[in-house]
Amino acid sequence: CRLLSALVASLCAHAADRATPAIMSIVMRLVVENDAFVLELTNCLTQLGQDGTTLIARVLSGHDEDALSDAVTVVTQVARASGQHYATIARWNVPSPLCRLLRHSSSVVRARVSNALGNLLAFSGFFYKPFDALHAIPALIQILQ
Repeated sequence: CRLLSALVASLCAHAADRATPAIMSIVMRLVVENDAFVLELTNCLTQLGQDGTTLIARVLSGHDEDALSDAVTVVTQVARASGQHYATIARWNVPSPLCRLLRHSSSVVRARVSNALGNLLAFSGFFYKPFDALHAIPALIQILQ
C-alpha cells in the first residue's frame, strides 16, 4: 500500500515535530481497522532499515500524549495480529519506552501501555526476560492497586 508507505516515510522524517501526532493517528487507525495494514506496516518498517526499526521507539520516547497513545496502540495491534510479529516488535526496542510510560502522568497512556503489555506477555514468553529485567510487572501491579 503506497499510502501506508508514504505515512511511515513521513513519520521517519518528522518523528520529532508537530506533524507526528496527526501522522501517527492515521497509521494507528489503519492498523486498528484492518489486519492487512499490520503486515504492511511491519514490512514498511523493516524495509526502511534502521530508521524503520527505531521509529516506534522514537515516537514512544516523545512527549505528545496523542502520539504516545497511538504508538502504543500500534504496538498492541501488531502484537495481537500474530505472534509471528514479536521478533519485529523486539527490533523496535519498545520494552524500555513502554516501561517508562507505565509511570506517565496520563491515565490514557498508562491504560494503553497496560493493554500492550498484556498482549505482549499473555500469549508467549518471548518478552518475559526483557520486561522482567525492566521490572515491568511490579510497575504494572502498582498501577492496578
